[in-house]
Amino acid sequence: IPVSKVWPHGTPDLVITLPEITVPATGAVDFKYTCVDLALEEDRWISAVSYSIGELSVLHSLVVNATLESTHNSLEGSDPMAGSEFLSLYVPGRTADEFPENSGFLLKKGANLIVKSRYLSSGRETSDITQLGFYFLKSQPEYSLHSLTLENTDFLVPANDANYQVD
Repeated sequence: IPVSKVWPHGTPDLVITLPEITVPATGAVDFKYTCVDLALEEDRWISAVSYSIGELSVLHSLVVNATLESTHNSLEGSDPMAGSEFLSLYVPGRTADEFPENSGFLLKKGANLIVKSRYLSSGRETSDITQLGFYFLKSQPEYSLHSLTLENTDFLVPANDANYQVD
């Protein structure tokens, strides 16, 4: 396990080390899904999620979702993220998701994570071990954060139509 870089908010209350991923030198890399059983013994409110990226040259993004479903069953089916709730996103240049003052995301007792990782080959075989750092609030915040996904797949935007509008 690599030694973490300096965490932007100090030492996290909980650090999750994702499994090592080997990225080939060339070619397309399928999304990687990692299930993490958090084994929380009580509900915990999160104020921020930080990232310590193992190999910046190949990690394109991470989508971190929370679920109460058994993570052993979550990767079955066509959409491993279905039924989970968005928690955090890493893209290059970001080191943390900081939630607004007086707000937090509730990780319920027994909650698990599903992490969707996107890697890009860099011309050399590379390994990545990334860590997630969670910062807990001492008490329930005034505002509870939730994600909402709105999706409309019933249209196509025509090529080169800069002013296309959906009815």
